[in-house]
Amino acid sequence: MLWPALAGAQTEPAPDAPSSSAQSAAAEAEVYVLEPGTRIPLAMINSVSTKNSAVGDRIYLETVFPILVNGRIVIPPGSYVAGTVTNVKRPGRVKGRGELYVRFDSLTLPNGVTRDFRARIGSLDGRASEDLDRQEGTIKSEGNKSGDARNVGEAAATIAALEMETGRRPEAAAVQWELARAGVPLVWFDDLPLNDPSFAAIQVAALRGLYPVSDSDLHAAPEAMVTRGEAAQALALFYGIDLSRPAAGRIDVPTLHPYARAIEAALEGGWMRVDHRNWFHPDIPFYLSDLDEKRLPGPAPEWRLRRSGPVLRRELAEALTGLFSIK
Repeated sequence: MLWPALAGAQTEPAPDAPSSSAQSAAAEAEVYVLEPGTRIPLAMINSVSTKNSAVGDRIYLETVFPILVNGRIVIPPGSYVAGTVTNVKRPGRVKGRGELYVRFDSLTLPNGVTRDFRARIGSLDGRASEDLDRQEGTIKSEGNKSGDARNVGEAAATIAALEMETGRRPEAAAVQWELARAGVPLVWFDDLPLNDPSFAAIQVAALRGLYPVSDSDLHAAPEAMVTRGEAAQALALFYGIDLSRPAAGRIDVPTLHPYARAIEAALEGGWMRVDHRNWFHPDIPFYLSDLDEKRLPGPAPEWRLRRSGPVLRRELAEALTGLFSIK
């Protein structure tokens, strides 16, 4: 629930003015003023968040308590408020808090009368996990300081344990491996809970660049099908193939395609197949039959697919890390 505070005085005529001409004339002169700072409790009708909202998105709210002036209700419950998202700061994948700026535009009373509504957010419901910057009227998403502290503590403990076990400072890969197996997020995904059976595999694969990660959201989408382009990229990195030189491009894989160089490497090595027209089709689902494992640059990954069909992201992560879930 939001509690906006009015930024300037608002005026409203009495909604139920008398019908006689004399009384109407008197009512027209009667004005009700909401003083600046008046708090108006509002409830959200639609949802907005720093993860998926964009500038220009509309926000709709409803008043939940009558607002009185001189003992008379001037804003009854059930009045509608419309606003606009004016700025969004996305939360960081690893750290950082999201921020949301909202502008209120109009207030519509139950009788259909609409007025300009100029206010800023003064407070949030006490049950909300977000914070409010009252100076700027900015809503900030919940931070994860306790989780960060836990992760740092577990990382330090893991390093110390590995150092005692081996007698030397552990490599970063060993620390990452143990942390992921212990359920510590190394890469932040908003749809990968700690109890996901492929949590460790996806975390390690993402950290090593072997997992398809989007630039536009925080989704791991473990059940999504891997595309042929994603498979070429993951396998090329898995085998340590140099992808730094520019790609020449193909009929169906332009040079600017994000996996163009990896696809070239796969075809040069002959370990991924093309169709009868010599097309690669980078964006269709990847099947194990697309691979010629005899031509792979190294030992083939161990695939433990539990059904026939396209390879899923979780299955790709498990095969390339060796961290298989137990079911």
